[in-house]
Amino acid sequence: MRILIDYSDIFSWPLTHLTGIQRVIVNISIELTKLHHDTICFFYNSNTDKFHSIKAETLIHSLNSEIDKLELNDDELNFKGDDKILLLGGSWVTKNLISKLTKLKKEVQFEIFHFIHDVTCIRVPHVHRDKSRIIMEQWLEQISYCTDHYLTNSQFSKKEILSVLNTMSLPKRKFSIIRLGDEPQEIHNSHPTKTSSDLVATDYILCTGSFEPRKNHILLYYTWKMLFAKHNNKTPTLVIVGSKGWLTEDIRSLILRDPDLKPFIQWKTDVKETELNWLYENCKFSIYPSTYEGWGLPVAESLSRGKLCLTSSLASMPEIAGNIADYFNPYNSQECMDKVEEYFFNEQTLKEKEKEIEEKYKITTWRESAIQCLDAIKNKR
Repeated sequence: MRILIDYSDIFSWPLTHLTGIQRVIVNISIELTKLHHDTICFFYNSNTDKFHSIKAETLIHSLNSEIDKLELNDDELNFKGDDKILLLGGSWVTKNLISKLTKLKKEVQFEIFHFIHDVTCIRVPHVHRDKSRIIMEQWLEQISYCTDHYLTNSQFSKKEILSVLNTMSLPKRKFSIIRLGDEPQEIHNSHPTKTSSDLVATDYILCTGSFEPRKNHILLYYTWKMLFAKHNNKTPTLVIVGSKGWLTEDIRSLILRDPDLKPFIQWKTDVKETELNWLYENCKFSIYPSTYEGWGLPVAESLSRGKLCLTSSLASMPEIAGNIADYFNPYNSQECMDKVEEYFFNEQTLKEKEKEIEEKYKITTWRESAIQCLDAIKNKR
């Protein structure tokens, strides 16, 4: 049995760092190649209509988003009847990929396993671009007829996806829930990086996530305005790490140009993995006010480093760690401010929470996530 993993959308990844879904593709793919000897990552070239395998020894470069160092084998990759095709990312990005696999499946009879991370474009279309919902609905319809088995990241996501499939009258398939890895990568440079050097002497709260409406940065703006009104020059520093998304020009302008908050809010983009690790390791705690997530990797990544995450009480977030994290209503800036004050200005309260995290939170390795995928592929879960 060969496991063939689609890596096509990694080849077209435009950023110099990995974000949520790309981390999932890269980390699970690399771990699966270690677990199952006959695992191959492939690239579909829509221009030539051919599949090519990726040289396994070059996959490691994708961890650092060094996509130009990935190398393809010259020979065309052909499919076999006992192959298991695993699609972990945005297969809608690669032109003609699904239609090509659907056609080949009819000829060769391999199995297809599709990871659906969330259905935000359909469930909360107002926080996405106008065409996103149509693209996702078309994609779901297309994959529903060729997919044998769905994978997703949480009970919340499974419920949401099944609801959408039912509304669209699409066929249901077997589902497996894969808990995503949150293990910290080893930090090779213990000194502050260029990105974080200006934070060395500053207590700060960290928020990670791209600037887009559902990440709910507007709540942080109102929260910090209230904090400033009460604490003035003792207002906590907020460091926002994330790429520029969509539909947020007004919000970003509000946050970054407010003269009261300029000394207390920083926004950083193009942050490398080692820099992000440093920022997590040195923050007082993190905050994640998102209103809708399929999983919520920043919550898990913060806790895995022993850092408290104050997060939204909605969607999948409570599923990640139960009451090990702490929660607020993402539409209530007063409640959010109360939580920030509770932990930022009370060192003992924060230390007690960090002790609880250390004792109770179980880190999930990417190897464990890959094992769950392998079990699903072998129909053991």
